[in-house]
Amino acid sequence: MAIQITRQPENITWSRNPILFEFSTDQVVQDSGRPLIFSLDFTALENEYVDVLHSPEATYYIYADWEFSLSIKESALYISCEYGTPVDKYKIPHRIRPAETKTEWLSRVRLALLEAYNLGSLFNIVVNNQTLVFTSKNNDSSLTVSLASDAEVHPILSITQTAVDISFTPNLKLFVELFSFDLEGNEKSVVSAALAPDLSGKAFWDFSKPLSSFLLQNGTDRPLLYDVAFAKGKVIRSYFLQVTELYGEPQLARGSIRSQTFVTIYGGLPKNLLGTSLLNFLTIENRVNFLTTSRAKKITLDQPQWLSWFNIGDNLSDVNVCVELKYNDGSYYSFIAHTYESIEKFEKVIIPVGLRQIGANSLYPELTVVSYEVKLSANGVQLSETLTLSVDNRYLPYKRFFLFQNSLGCYETFYTYGKKTNTLDFDKDSARVIQVRDFVLENGENIDLDITGQEKEKINTGYKSRAEIKAMRDFYLSKEKLTYVDGLWWPINLGSSSIDEFQDGNGLFAQSFEISGQHLQEMFFEN
Repeated sequence: MAIQITRQPENITWSRNPILFEFSTDQVVQDSGRPLIFSLDFTALENEYVDVLHSPEATYYIYADWEFSLSIKESALYISCEYGTPVDKYKIPHRIRPAETKTEWLSRVRLALLEAYNLGSLFNIVVNNQTLVFTSKNNDSSLTVSLASDAEVHPILSITQTAVDISFTPNLKLFVELFSFDLEGNEKSVVSAALAPDLSGKAFWDFSKPLSSFLLQNGTDRPLLYDVAFAKGKVIRSYFLQVTELYGEPQLARGSIRSQTFVTIYGGLPKNLLGTSLLNFLTIENRVNFLTTSRAKKITLDQPQWLSWFNIGDNLSDVNVCVELKYNDGSYYSFIAHTYESIEKFEKVIIPVGLRQIGANSLYPELTVVSYEVKLSANGVQLSETLTLSVDNRYLPYKRFFLFQNSLGCYETFYTYGKKTNTLDFDKDSARVIQVRDFVLENGENIDLDITGQEKEKINTGYKSRAEIKAMRDFYLSKEKLTYVDGLWWPINLGSSSIDEFQDGNGLFAQSFEISGQHLQEMFFEN
């Protein structure tokens, strides 16, 4: 059998969820050893009664007494078959004559010996004609046996086989190496490990974290923030494993196998969905869902928004981004926002779907868009789900846009409209200057050093639906967050360790959270 891959992930996986391989080798044991086998022959021990006493009440049989000492390793086990057995000896039963056969009696002796001194943990004992055969449960060369007795008759010890220790293959390791491909298709070594198999020959390896880092070596799939671009993603890779078996003195490679090629995409599912495959998560009735963690989409007229879609099927051509607008007078208008000439298998597309981004605001300016649907189709066949986005047309003086990378590795936005508060935090070091001459009050003696400032904001989301507020958790958990200020997107950190939530009593909810910029201010200029 040598080395095998006995467990592997699905053909397509999320990179941020465990990507677990199981390997198996039959080289753990170099020599399986052998057990100790010995027997006690009771042929000479008929143990018949030597006299009979009769009384009006009963008949008494008098048996010959005998005893022996069985030494296991360095421990002497004293075993007796006599009346009034001393407390330091273990008593085994007499044979009941004439009703009990010798084989039946040996069966009772076997059970007694299994209990004696916990011998049952060391040996299996079977009855073979007039002998008891002992076989050790472990292959342990330290197991030795001897028998001593002062009685005229006693069991006869015969050693059939001495024990030999089990020996393990020296320096056994499984050297596993993960290979992937860069954007140019060049094979790259990502990470390697030397795994020590357990006693059953199994070893496990999860390399999801280094593989996720490799996917991001050319950056994330953040969309072009200041231009409308129907782009394609770059955080998808093929990968395979090379597994080499090493052992011996000196340690040498003894065999190697290569896995099949798998595909992974940056992103992951929560723990309660780890048992769901990527294909089952994304597909519904032969349609592939957009890579978003929430379908409660609500945007404003000027809010940028993006959707991403992953082609898990065959190569596609002439894929249309289909949009259907619903106006406030109940009318509808459908158009194609963009056509991808091709989308290859295992390719991701990044689709701008904000109303301004797709030019929907200017189609019928006298009407108001209240909602719209987005879907992908090719050759008359719908490829994706139909995603509905509601439009908030209210005047929102405190409106604020946020962009974040969701759990599936894609970018989307949301807006807040509640009031905010600003804070400027300062950090500094202080020192005391000692005036060595006459003390001059105007010169002072305490000074500030290394003064830095950081802007912080307390954001209130404004009241939203339960689904919208629940979807905010993906923003809080995101490693990459940006906010839109004065025409620019700025990276931010979440300053809150807990989130406050409010309810208005009419089924709407709001939350407040703190953000801070990712840079410190050491100098200031008005512009």
